Amino acid sequence: MCTIGNVFSKGNLGLSWNSFFKQCDLEDQTSFIEPEVMTNAAANIRYVAFTRNVDGKMPVWSGVNEYGVSFVAADSYLPKPPKPPVNVKKYTHADDVFDMYLGIITQFKNADDALPFVKEQYAGIFSTDKETDILLIGDADKSYFIEVRGKTFIAIKRTNSFFASTNHLRMIYGAVPYESNHSTYLRLARAELILQNNTSHSGIGQVLRDNYYGESVWSICRSKSITVPDEDPYYTQASVIFNIPQTQDAAKDVIIEYVINGNPLTPNIAKIWRPFSGASKIPLEYIGQGDL
Repeated sequence: MCTIGNVFSKGNLGLSWNSFFKQCDLEDQTSFIEPEVMTNAAANIRYVAFTRNVDGKMPVWSGVNEYGVSFVAADSYLPKPPKPPVNVKKYTHADDVFDMYLGIITQFKNADDALPFVKEQYAGIFSTDKETDILLIGDADKSYFIEVRGKTFIAIKRTNSFFASTNHLRMIYGAVPYESNHSTYLRLARAELILQNNTSHSGIGQVLRDNYYGESVWSICRSKSITVPDEDPYYTQASVIFNIPQTQDAAKDVIIEYVINGNPLTPNIAKIWRPFSGASKIPLEYIGQGDL
């Protein structure tokens, strides 16, 4: 369904960044909502939540706040019995999971404080091994890659290089096997290869626009033009990069690049935005171009 990750990199003037990214792939055409700066009055935290319209509800699929706390997430697929048709079991997130996602960016000023909250929330929401999730949270100088299945919760801390994930668990056993879902494995291999060779902001752009397997469900920049019965026809409908500077006052310089209701390979539909310093949204040819 999605490709997510983060990259620690150096930009212009030697400034260090932690950039989080997500490719949002869905099977049904979905209306993505133009993001705005909101404020949690109780915590006095400004934040940007990226949402989409699902039957009148507005679940948040990624977000960042003025302290640089960010999250991106991906569904994790499990094997499905071979009859009826061979495919994968998809767990549909409960509303409580989306509420927890929103809590990450509305309640916390650093990822270390958010991590126990995330663990506690999953423990209250998930009850069986059929319930799984993949989540990446972080701030300017760290990220936590999280896998959850039922009551099993694993988080690994990263402070350098890059990390990427698609739609299968790696640290917790029982993920959908390759023979049941080629796409999740092929997309992960491509993302890791690209970022190994280009661990930078522009490397993220390469990942999000990568169509190595053509106009198909197996490319990171996914299309449903080419698929097979074993792969559901997911296609890319939105993409985002949250660039968090490693400065004392990240709020002035958080940079968001995004494409909604479109494909990151399409030129001139992207926008770049410094939401917490008052800058307007500026048209962009492509997200993830060059150094920051």
